[in-house]
Amino acid sequence: MAFDLYLDTSALVKLYVREPETAELSAFVRKSAPPLPFSSLHELELTHALERRREEGDLSTIGVNQIVGSLDKDLKQGVLARPGTEWPGIFARAIHLLRQHRGLRSLDALHIGHALESGAIWFVTYDRRQGKAAAGEGLKLWPKNAG
Repeated sequence: MAFDLYLDTSALVKLYVREPETAELSAFVRKSAPPLPFSSLHELELTHALERRREEGDLSTIGVNQIVGSLDKDLKQGVLARPGTEWPGIFARAIHLLRQHRGLRSLDALHIGHALESGAIWFVTYDRRQGKAAAGEGLKLWPKNAG
């Protein structure tokens, strides 16, 4: 399945946890055709982000459970979809990215590789270094100042 839009996990979190960028991001995402990819990598990083926020007191256990419920609902309703992930190709792309873009973090490279392998046109990130690398690989960036 090809996806027009790929969100880095930090952007995906903003759809489920209210942050200053949430409204603008939600409006942008609504303009795209669903579904959004939700890979094992997203799930891993999202779980970490939610648990960290719970530990720091920014989210309650009830809040985390509500977000997990919303994610499950969005998967069932087709807002999010599990891509048929071909990890060997994604890892090969990520290795190439790490060699081409000095200072890029490995998980950021995996997200860019995943976006490229899934045929994404747009890459959504709030990380400038990751955005610069994604743009260097031909992905359109949102927000525009991400790269």
